[in-house]
Amino acid sequence: MISPDTTRSPLPLCTTTMRVPLRQFMNLVTEGRVSPAGPPGGPDCSGQQRIDLWDSLEAGWPIGLLTVWRPDDRGPYHLLDGHRRTGVIVQTTTHGAQALLRDLSSKAPAYRAAAHGARCLPTTAMFSTLNFLTATGHLPADLRRHAERIATRVHQAPIDILSLSGGTPWQVHTLCGRLLGTRVALDTVIALHRASA
Repeated sequence: MISPDTTRSPLPLCTTTMRVPLRQFMNLVTEGRVSPAGPPGGPDCSGQQRIDLWDSLEAGWPIGLLTVWRPDDRGPYHLLDGHRRTGVIVQTTTHGAQALLRDLSSKAPAYRAAAHGARCLPTTAMFSTLNFLTATGHLPADLRRHAERIATRVHQAPIDILSLSGGTPWQVHTLCGRLLGTRVALDTVIALHRASA
């Protein structure tokens, strides 16, 4: 068992909360500036949970706080909590992934796992101009404009992030335990701290 004095950090533990648009968060993930600290815990998201997440993103509703940690001031941030939500977003927006389909005949968010007609916008087309043009090129102009508005709302969806920087593994684990329960393993935090040293 690690004790509070076993590992020292030159930086004190600092916390910051911020809200960023989904597009900016996706850029941080794809550029490697935010990386998963480990595999997601717990059960996988069901199909309905994936749909509910996308409905919430488009509606601009909070999807819960994502927690990241950077042991020092030069490395990437490590995603400590929010793996499943981040994973669903990445998995459903990456080209060739299992896209969800947004029904363009609906004004309100309406996502499906399978096609019900050709008037759908795949989630894989929302973050790539080329994919968007390919997916919407056959649509009438009014539906293309509707698809553009939907993609814009998704890009601007608010992502709330708790950012931790500095601190010892013990401090980070203790803080995460108080905020998140036991979802962040001490071994994971120690390994990240050692890797950044």
